[in-house]
Amino acid sequence: MSIQAFASTLGATDAIVSGFDLMHMPEVFNKLVGQYPRQKDLHFLDEMGASKEVKQTTFSWQEENRLNAPFTIASKATVVALTTVRITLAAEDHYRSGVYSNVRVNDRVEFKNGAKGFVIAKNESVASAHTIDVQRVNSNYDPVAAAVAGQKVGIFSMGFAEGAQGYTQSMLPILTDFTAKVQIFRETFKVTTSEQGNKTWVEFQWPEGYPKAGEMGGFYFIKAEGDTYDRYNLKRELGLLTNDEDDGLIVIGSDPAIRQTRGFIPHVKRYGELMDYASKPTMGTFETMQRLLNKNYQDKNVMGIMGLEFSMGLTSFGTDLMKAGGVLYNSSTGKAMDSLALGFNQYSFASGYNFHMKGMDALNHADTTGLSGSVYPGLCIIAPTGNKKVLVNGVSEQVAPITVRWKKPIGGGAQDGGTNGRYKLWFTGAGADVPTDDYLTRQLNIASEEGMQVMGAKRFIYCSKA
Repeated sequence: MSIQAFASTLGATDAIVSGFDLMHMPEVFNKLVGQYPRQKDLHFLDEMGASKEVKQTTFSWQEENRLNAPFTIASKATVVALTTVRITLAAEDHYRSGVYSNVRVNDRVEFKNGAKGFVIAKNESVASAHTIDVQRVNSNYDPVAAAVAGQKVGIFSMGFAEGAQGYTQSMLPILTDFTAKVQIFRETFKVTTSEQGNKTWVEFQWPEGYPKAGEMGGFYFIKAEGDTYDRYNLKRELGLLTNDEDDGLIVIGSDPAIRQTRGFIPHVKRYGELMDYASKPTMGTFETMQRLLNKNYQDKNVMGIMGLEFSMGLTSFGTDLMKAGGVLYNSSTGKAMDSLALGFNQYSFASGYNFHMKGMDALNHADTTGLSGSVYPGLCIIAPTGNKKVLVNGVSEQVAPITVRWKKPIGGGAQDGGTNGRYKLWFTGAGADVPTDDYLTRQLNIASEEGMQVMGAKRFIYCSKA
């Protein structure tokens, strides 16, 4: 493929081929201009299909809490010495204004020291302070001594007498509602009508499936459009990753309030599991992660999304494991070694948990997230890999743990390889194909409305450097 650059004398009405209509197809873009647009970290969501349309500027979903959660002892009182204890449930174990709690008569519970007992009575007369009477299973256990304020008690099983009524209460589902917004992302590049001549002719044949299929060649502002594309995509990506939801009070002049989506990282930090590490990851770091995964019934295969500092610390941790082991890493070929690959990207443990570690460049961008002292390079977020069935805007869907939600732009210029209308591209100015004003310029504009959805945040772990 040849690329010939020359000062074109084309008029303002000549069509200009834009690289933006190929932004989601880097392989095709490479064929056209001989270079790839910068690959962004969120592209893998599109590849996984974790990208879906919404119709409004806000979207909502519901998540059900754990079905068999333990309860916490707020206080205790002796009913029968050595035999029966009365426990007041902690306020957080109640829901729906403190009227309901999960523990039921006939539940078989187990204390931290292994003592086993049955719930033989329950009093719900005081909101957010229900009490239960727990009687020992046999004389081997003392529930009065076993009940310690602040400790959690597990609901292990149940027990019924023959012919008895059984449970008199059903377990009510506890749903948590989440609402998020799509925000506007926009970038602009402007040239004068004189500068419009400084375009590059690109010799290629349009592939099948495009409006110009079979036609040869096109004009590009390759450098300008590439830079505009990178600026747009960087801000879009960092917005979906790091923005936090606005309070509705950000107003510039007489414009409506600015909308901000709640990005992936702030959502996980607010609703997920939190932990930290000292100077670099250690075996203790992974042990804590496994305990948190086990606590939240997590899948055995998880993905670790990490910044550069965490990644380098992880490499150091991997090499430390080799120091006393007498193992020569990656030296089994018998050939002279002129390089050493330290790509420890999967960590498997006897517990069955497998951590697939992936570096995320967006956490290390030199002019933004990677600025000196920033928390992002030291982050590691452990994310689930399996889809979950949830209600989204009242419709049952299989949803990925991380999904980009986008709203189709209104009006002409909708682009996405000519299919979905994922974003909008248009030209303004007197130099546009259809002049819009009397300024002798040609301005390329790109915009989209997108938001981030994170499902089951308790299945994520936010791990930061202390």
